[in-house]
Amino acid sequence: MARSIMYAFALIFLGTGSSSLSAAEFLCRPNSVSDDVCERAREIEDEMRPQLPFTTADGTLITRIYSHDSTVSLEGRWSWSDAVFKDRLLKSGLTLSEFRAKAAQSTNEMVCSTEVLAAFVRLGGQFRYKYSTEDNTPVVEVLVVHCE
Repeated sequence: MARSIMYAFALIFLGTGSSSLSAAEFLCRPNSVSDDVCERAREIEDEMRPQLPFTTADGTLITRIYSHDSTVSLEGRWSWSDAVFKDRLLKSGLTLSEFRAKAAQSTNEMVCSTEVLAAFVRLGGQFRYKYSTEDNTPVVEVLVVHCE
């Protein structure tokens, strides 16, 4: 019984013959309209790269952008050191995990409220944001994979 379940799994997910999807097709065309989100990720990167570095409304300096498969990654740096960040965190009464949850929520809202970015996510694309302090201490990484 277990062997037949494994065989069925292999047929369904891995496919057989020439009709199966390649790994790239699975990653790049995960939507019903067969739009290539990997190509869209490269286009977003190409469009945003000349604008770097730029500062967001909340004061984050976006310093780097790159794409890989269906993911666009951006790296941002805050204008305070790790010591200042930890002091602010302590004074706010938030734990680091609570801060990270708020950062994830805020980043998701920002992406999903920007129609062109939300459309990319709805097609199966992803945005990864990596935030660090001015002295390059990593603080939080957010992956946006869903927009309503």
